Amino acid sequence: MKALRIFTLMLMSLLCAQLLAQVKYVDIKPDVKLEGVHHMPMDLDSNGTTDFILLHDTLLANWPNEGAQINVIHHMGVNEIVGQESGHFYPKPLSFNTLLFEGSKSWGIFEDNLALYVWVVTNGVLSHHGLWRYLSDDRFVGFRMQSDQGRLYGWIRLFVSPDGKYMILRDYAYQEIPEEPMYTGEGIPVNPIKNLSVQDVFDFGDGRDLQVTFSPQVDEIAISHYRILIIKSSDLTHFDLLAAINVPASSCTKVYPSPNPYSMFLNADTRDVSGELIKAGEEYVIKVLSVGRKIDNPEYSLSPATNPFSLDKLTTMREENGQSISVHVADNHCIITSADSKFLGVQLYNLNGQLLKNSSVESNAYHIDLSCIRADIVVLIIQTEKSIITRKLNLN
Repeated sequence: MKALRIFTLMLMSLLCAQLLAQVKYVDIKPDVKLEGVHHMPMDLDSNGTTDFILLHDTLLANWPNEGAQINVIHHMGVNEIVGQESGHFYPKPLSFNTLLFEGSKSWGIFEDNLALYVWVVTNGVLSHHGLWRYLSDDRFVGFRMQSDQGRLYGWIRLFVSPDGKYMILRDYAYQEIPEEPMYTGEGIPVNPIKNLSVQDVFDFGDGRDLQVTFSPQVDEIAISHYRILIIKSSDLTHFDLLAAINVPASSCTKVYPSPNPYSMFLNADTRDVSGELIKAGEEYVIKVLSVGRKIDNPEYSLSPATNPFSLDKLTTMREENGQSISVHVADNHCIITSADSKFLGVQLYNLNGQLLKNSSVESNAYHIDLSCIRADIVVLIIQTEKSIITRKLNLN
């Protein structure tokens, strides 16, 4: 069984290497911002011949005007661009996973300078040209270029500002096998997330206790979603990328791309990767699987594991500044202690925001009498010399 697993991993690695070898991907670092007067020749296949030219300008030659913002792409020789004919030929702002092939509609081989987005004022009249007007996200120019090997499909990713005053070149890729179709966005790597951490914040004894935080890579255009995977520490040695990919949807938490940062509490019915509800008394770690958007054979990447953690009724609050505070609730009493922090104030609120207790303190230990509290769950706020800490306590 172990030999079969090793063979499967080797086969997957070989197939991935072969697939990646067919697509040439180039990340422009740093991104190039074209504004003012900026003409950028592009030799995509590095054969010494310019294939396309990106142009940003503020003057339209041979067209009297009082002002303009010009964003165009110039295709050289018989190189072609996917677009739409409407009086002139305009490149289409393609979305991720658009198939580029012989049958793609309207390959442009006439007109040299193709307008992405141009606006011009002539005799006081404003006119707009191009299909990239007022876009708020990155899009792709699909191309077909002639190389020494034959005709190759590819894409260039651009951002054109909604006001047309600049455009940004992000990256590009092309298929190295002549006449082989490819998707826009194909080749953009799916990288693992960063800064993964988990905190046992509340005291429900299930997934609601856990706050998971991580940072994505800067560029998420190739990301479909993330999967938060909870693994028993005893199973971590055998949990690899293949095992992560095969975890069923019912045994992970999906997170979709959204504005940063990523910080969320898990659900009460959160399960580990074996399908069991997580529970107190078991030690776990968390990994996050990044899942790519590619339609055929999506890419995956797996983060390193967090430090081991468990769901404990005796809550230990460990803050980034090094404070360690213990809170113990039992028999209508709450005892708060700290070995390295002095408490300045302690408050208790119910979930409606009503203040139940408010005490000024100057010590590293404090006792709260809970006998008069008529609530199952309260919010505890502790003010120390270094920070203010908020936690929810389950009094049942």
